[in-house]
Amino acid sequence: MTKEEALKLLYAADVFYYKDVDTETAEINSYSHIVDGKELWTPERKQDFIEEVKNCQHTLNQNDTWGWALSFGQHVPDDKLVEVAELYSRYGDCGVLYWVSEQNNQMRSEFEDINRYVDFVRMEEQIKKKYPGSSERAYYKPSYRLPTRKL
Repeated sequence: MTKEEALKLLYAADVFYYKDVDTETAEINSYSHIVDGKELWTPERKQDFIEEVKNCQHTLNQNDTWGWALSFGQHVPDDKLVEVAELYSRYGDCGVLYWVSEQNNQMRSEFEDINRYVDFVRMEEQIKKKYPGSSERAYYKPSYRLPTRKL
């Protein structure tokens, strides 16, 4: 997978805070927000927004994922885009959660379901490293327990 293919997949998956700068700029230019007779998108405000989009490109939206009312974004460096896209391709959103957790010293969520998703992907990735060939993995019968809390 190339970087361009990775970006296409991740944009289509809508995992980033913002789309690319051109799309976001076209979107805010396509409509106006008039409140009390005043345009909210002044030229200065539009420029500030465009700068924010530029500074937050390739930032995964993780709001309310690791804790209640927690605003959190994880920047994906250009050299990691393919890695994140491949994890997303294999595991969906769970792969993205796993990647974010790994980037933050195996960060745990306040929500146990998020932790189970991350633990599952972590276990599967360990098996993949141990048995890199898909034929080997197809016949490997793992048995593992996901960490849980007593109810």
